[in-house]
Amino acid sequence: MGYKEVKKERKTWDERALTIEDEAKVRGCKDIYFLKKNIVKVHKFLDKRAIKGLMLDVGCGNAQFTVNMADLFNFVVGIDISKEMIKRQKLKLSNVSFVLGSATDLPFKNMVFDSIISFSTLQFIRPITNLKKTLLEISRCSRRRSFIFLNYPSNSLTSVIKQILSVEGYKLRQSLISRLRLKRFIKIWGIRNFSYGHELFDEICELIDSIQYTFTVL
Repeated sequence: MGYKEVKKERKTWDERALTIEDEAKVRGCKDIYFLKKNIVKVHKFLDKRAIKGLMLDVGCGNAQFTVNMADLFNFVVGIDISKEMIKRQKLKLSNVSFVLGSATDLPFKNMVFDSIISFSTLQFIRPITNLKKTLLEISRCSRRRSFIFLNYPSNSLTSVIKQILSVEGYKLRQSLISRLRLKRFIKIWGIRNFSYGHELFDEICELIDSIQYTFTVL
């Protein structure tokens, strides 16, 4: 992003942080229950992988996910374009630090992080050129065999993201779509061997609240 773009985007999110009181809605979630449920789900998922090391949360916003993942890693860094968003997080942890900056120009060295997560951020990054910059920056800052967790509320970005990351040596490994609801749809529709690329994949995803994909370095 150029200086004017960053300034405009920062103003938008600063205003949002100052005017929306609800901690869930300020980051695009429908309610606090839904937000907490997702935090627990992601925490369990990451805990099973025992990654440890250094984690980065891109577009951390009010850092609800950032601080709740802190016990799983040696150190956690949250970066967001909005200072007012970051200031909303009152919990202070010794192994958590925040950086003010743009996802399109991450201020970190190459191959630093063992895991990078991003929740409900990618869909706000426009145009596609900036989305590509963000994904390339995430790739640049990731160590080999690092774990990348991306969340966005629409399946429309998947083909773009997959195409960009495949060039960078990433492979789409698993869909973390709300598993119980997904299994329910699959059972009702009588689908077998359902996976990414299935002819009904997009249609089913449209019926589910949030689509979460994981990527790992090959």
